[in-house]
Amino acid sequence: MSKICGRLLILMVLLCGQADASFSDVTPHRGAKQANPEIYKKVLKRVVKRWNLDPYLLMGLIQTESRFDAGATSRTGAAGLGQFTTIGCKEIQRLSKIGRYASAFKNEPKILAGLKSFDKKTAYKPELNLEAAGMYLAHLLRAYKQNVEAALTHYNAGGKMARLVVKHGFKKAKEKGIL
Repeated sequence: MSKICGRLLILMVLLCGQADASFSDVTPHRGAKQANPEIYKKVLKRVVKRWNLDPYLLMGLIQTESRFDAGATSRTGAAGLGQFTTIGCKEIQRLSKIGRYASAFKNEPKILAGLKSFDKKTAYKPELNLEAAGMYLAHLLRAYKQNVEAALTHYNAGGKMARLVVKHGFKKAKEKGIL
């Protein structure tokens, strides 16, 4: 396990209070088995290469969010592998129209078109969801100057919490009861 993946798991434990808490609000779709990340290996490789991500970071994120169950739905209605809410879907639509992100798909117009119309329905499509998760994570890492804790906090709990992590540091924010 890479150092970053370990940090991701620690972050999720701290955010949720216990190791399994991050999984407790995800309901697998009917008939779902424990999903196997191997079935997404080809797409994951392409996504981490496209967005220059640590593969363990992206895999850890998807494992934490959905247990690699493409049909997962959280109690708040977040959908698919990357657990996108309606707000998250709109953010993916917005990002996919920005030049530096759109140009990453110049040889794959179908994927870009899918991201430009990304919504709760298409969030259940594994390939689009992984592409969206990779693009969004890369965007957040860039926005927070590669601060993994802030980027993951934003992905999981929103920008307000991420700004508190940047301001106070993750450990201090947790100690002060901010998170």
